[in-house]
Amino acid sequence: MKIKILIIEDERLAANQLQRMLNALSVDFELAAVIDSKKEAILKIPSLDLDLIFMDIHLADGKSFDIFSAIKVNTPVIFTTAYDKYSLQAFKHFSIDYLLKPIDPEELQNAVNKFLHYFNPSQQELQLQKLLSHIQAEPDFKNRFLIKIGSRLKSVESRNIVYFYAKEKVNYLCTNEGRNLPLDISLKELETQLDPSHFFRVNRKYIVNRSAIEDLVYLSPTRLMVALRPATKDDVIVAGERISAFKQWLS
Repeated sequence: MKIKILIIEDERLAANQLQRMLNALSVDFELAAVIDSKKEAILKIPSLDLDLIFMDIHLADGKSFDIFSAIKVNTPVIFTTAYDKYSLQAFKHFSIDYLLKPIDPEELQNAVNKFLHYFNPSQQELQLQKLLSHIQAEPDFKNRFLIKIGSRLKSVESRNIVYFYAKEKVNYLCTNEGRNLPLDISLKELETQLDPSHFFRVNRKYIVNRSAIEDLVYLSPTRLMVALRPATKDDVIVAGERISAFKQWLS
C-alpha cells in the first residue's frame, strides 16, 4: 500500500531530513506536499488525498493546533516538535504519536508501525479514539526531559533517570549510566511533574527513583540513609518528617 503523506514543517532542513528518514524505512511513501505554515495548511489540506500527516507544532505563523480549529482534519497525525509540553494537547487532535526533535530513527519506525497497525479505513477512527481515551485517562506526568548540552539537545526519558538533586544552586538529573546533566527546573516543580509511583522526594536536595534504591540504613531511630545506584558523593538522608511517608511509598 502506498501511503500518501503530508509534511508540515517550516524548517527546510528538518523537512528534508524527515523525508530521508522516511525513505530509509521499508514502507512505500508518496509525498503529497511539504507545507511551511498553518495558513497554507488550512487552504490545502481539504483538497489533498492523504493517509498520514507529519506536523511540526511551532510554525512561523503560530502553533499548528490552530489548524484543527479552522478546518476538520480526519487524517491521522504524527506530531514532530522540540518541545515535550504539548503531548496531551497533541493527542486530542487525532494524533497517533508525538516525536521529539531531533527525531530518533527507531522512534520514527515505531510511530509508523503504530500507524500501520491502526490504519484500517473502516475502523481507523474507532480504534484511534480508544487509544486516545486510554492516553487521556492516564495522569499527565513528564516522561522525558530535553537537556541542553552546549549547542546540542539531548532527550532523556524519565525511566532512565535514577535521581534528581540540587548542588550549589544548580539542579541536576543522574541517568542510570551515571551521567549528571544540568536542569533548568526546580525540584519543587519536578515533584508535580514526576510519577509519584516511581519518584519520591526524600529531602530538600534529592528526588529518587524507586529503581535506584540499593539499600536502606538506619543511622538512628530518626535518621534513615538511602544508598543509591549509581552511588552519590554525599549521604542521602531521608528527612525526619518524610520517613513515615517514604516507608509507606516503598511498601
